[in-house]
Amino acid sequence: MKKLLLIILGILCIALGIYGLIVWWWPLFVKIFLGCLGPVLLLTGVVLIFIGKEE
Repeated sequence: MKKLLLIILGILCIALGIYGLIVWWWPLFVKIFLGCLGPVLLLTGVVLIFIGKEE
């Protein structure tokens, strides 16, 4: 019962955190998201290339 309550509380905190980022910090959130999108796509591409070479 305690584990289930902690999981529900964790999900609720994550949801409220995402809501706070999007609603209160919208312009900064968009800039950070777009700024991180390039490196994430680059790293994803490199990982996919390595996975493709191994098979």
